Amino acid sequence: MGFFAGLNEEKYDRQYTDRQLVNRIFDFFRPQTARLVWVSALVVAIAAIGASLPIVVSRMVDLLKDQPSVNSIWLVFFILLAVGVAIWGLNWARRSMVIRAV
Repeated sequence: MGFFAGLNEEKYDRQYTDRQLVNRIFDFFRPQTARLVWVSALVVAIAAIGASLPIVVSRMVDLLKDQPSVNSIWLVFFILLAVGVAIWGLNWARRSMVIRAV
């Protein structure tokens, strides 16, 4: 018995066009439009922070190379910690909004 066993058409199956299915999906999510816009904005923010992380790390390495002091090390630590917490917080907010929408 394979993965697709039992997925054959039955005579009582309903037949929908793609347009009908897409319209049903849009009708389902229409009350959640504002929430889904916020989710999209959070996804873009998470992606932007994630994409900027290698640049921030390279700048921090350059800073530590040029000014190897304890204050510089603490600065790097707190900036990376803030970026990590920001990504975690935005991802948590995104997940909670998606759960409420679905």
